[in-house]
Amino acid sequence: MKNHNSVLKFFPLALGATFLIIGCESKPKADKPAYRDSTLRDPAVPTANEVAFARMAASGARDDAMLFSQHFDDGKLNSLGRDKIDRVLSVLPQGATARLYINLPQGDTTDALMIATEDYLADAGIAPEKIFVGQGTNPGALRDTTDSIDARKALRDGASSGEGSSSIGVGIGIGQ
Repeated sequence: MKNHNSVLKFFPLALGATFLIIGCESKPKADKPAYRDSTLRDPAVPTANEVAFARMAASGARDDAMLFSQHFDDGKLNSLGRDKIDRVLSVLPQGATARLYINLPQGDTTDALMIATEDYLADAGIAPEKIFVGQGTNPGALRDTTDSIDARKALRDGASSGEGSSSIGVGIGIGQ
């Protein structure tokens, strides 16, 4: 029984020492780098996918170059509109004209939105003679699908006549 009591006397001391050792070891040391695991990356450095997505989004915004009602709040550009314009400007060649279109029905509010857009472009450092803000659909965003339809028909006709095969696909569906 005496042996059992001596163990119980030292148990709290041993338990406290264990927690002290574990607690000290779990604290980060100042000389260790923050990224100890090689699978972790520095969040300040974008990944290849993030860079590619940003470039694709900027190219898409440039090709579309249209602002809709969701890009404005109370007659001013909102964050979505500013982001779209910033993406367009990020891929705009040096000295090229910034061409944007307000795709809303003509009216008093459309004129105010065009002025707000021109002001944002001017604040971004675009020279006034290099700013074009139009109303309606961007004519450069319209695509003629005739070539794609003809290519699809040629692929279909060539495959059915046994003149070879191709794995090329066109993103337009044609009913048969």
